[in-house]
Amino acid sequence: MKKIVIAFLALCLFCGCKKENETTNAVVGKWAWFKSSAWTTATPQSTGQTWELIFNRNMTCSQTGTHLPPKNGTYTVTSDSLKITFTGDSYVTRFAILPSHADTLILDAGSFVDGPVHSFVRIN
Repeated sequence: MKKIVIAFLALCLFCGCKKENETTNAVVGKWAWFKSSAWTTATPQSTGQTWELIFNRNMTCSQTGTHLPPKNGTYTVTSDSLKITFTGDSYVTRFAILPSHADTLILDAGSFVDGPVHSFVRIN
């Protein structure tokens, strides 16, 4: 009986770690901003600005472009939240990668009342 319990706990631990790695792997890559929505909609075409987020497998990230200042930092992922920590500040957001569109990343501060929703497309 003791061996069954230990085997079950080991299986649960393994499965739990795998899910987080799958979630982390889902955000790895380079993402280009294509829309922000709140009270109004902003796009690279309407603002003349660019914004890219790069998430590396080693949990480091960077922000480039002209929409926001370039920064380097780290990130952590849970099943429904993404915490981006740049030097001097951090940004915690809910995120979604649409099942039907695995190349779309949605960063959601909560709702239109709480803040904007930023949409990115995977570029590699």
